[in-house]
Amino acid sequence: MTMRRVGVMQEMPRAEKRTLRRERFEADAIRESIGGTAALATLQRDTALAWLDRYFAERQQDVVREQIAEARLAIEAAEAAYRSNRGMRPDISAAQSAVAQLDDRVAQLERQRKTAVIQLMRWVGDAAERPLGTGPDWNTPPAHALRLEETMAHHPELAGLAQQEVIADIDARLARSSKQPDWTWELTYQQRGPSYPNMVSFGVSIPLPLWPANRQDREVAAKLATLEQLRAQREDMRRAHLAEARGMVTEWESLRARLARYDATLLPLARERVTATLDAYRAGAAMLTQVLDARRAEVDVRIARLELERVFARVWAQLNYLIPAGSPDHPYAEATQ
Repeated sequence: MTMRRVGVMQEMPRAEKRTLRRERFEADAIRESIGGTAALATLQRDTALAWLDRYFAERQQDVVREQIAEARLAIEAAEAAYRSNRGMRPDISAAQSAVAQLDDRVAQLERQRKTAVIQLMRWVGDAAERPLGTGPDWNTPPAHALRLEETMAHHPELAGLAQQEVIADIDARLARSSKQPDWTWELTYQQRGPSYPNMVSFGVSIPLPLWPANRQDREVAAKLATLEQLRAQREDMRRAHLAEARGMVTEWESLRARLARYDATLLPLARERVTATLDAYRAGAAMLTQVLDARRAEVDVRIARLELERVFARVWAQLNYLIPAGSPDHPYAEATQ
């Protein structure tokens, strides 16, 4: 009988449900913002680690190149001594072998430097090829590393889970409010066939919450179970991150003590050995190969010290970027340029 039917329908949720829906949308927006903060922390940390890898590769190259210059001077001295019948041919070969080994070491370090540049280029683009500036002071712990309990409240992953708890709580309250049904009104105009008059109708519908134990109550229980699961998950993650951060602080302190031992004992002893061996060689009481061995040992100690400092600085960077520098939620951030 009806040829055309045009109407409007409007649901009329209660004020409480409208408020909860608005809160739900706002909570979703905050969750997305927190996700961006977590990505920023990862970006800053990985950029700092790539920067440090390049920085220490170049510093190690400087050490080896410095020794190459001294080894070439040793070649010249050995050749001069051989021409004046004060030296032996094997001394020249030993000095040349030392230079070749150092050149190979520079090539290895250059490969490491290029790898670090490639990794850094992923984060900063062509700027990765620019000369490096002065590094941050990784001998001083980040301020927030001394307040780990407070810092964890602003950790991006934990903040994200906390926001999911907020959303789950809103969902639970929405499910509870659904036990009180909303009503809907509808206004319709119907154009009917030639044998029937047109008609306008108005209706109101109210759903009946029958058998709530099988429907609404189960939905509320499911939302509350999700909320409890998120709370337990966040607490577990908080403890895991806190233990990891404390472990990094302990490692940082241990590495700092080892670096102090290198500076106070190992490096001075290596230099003293080179000086003593060189003095003995000049006095004719030692061979050139002994001088070269002493210098090679000094290079090994200096390279080992730089490698230890690289690990030390990487631990510092991981601590420093537990929370992104410059984040409004991070009052202790120390941004590095």
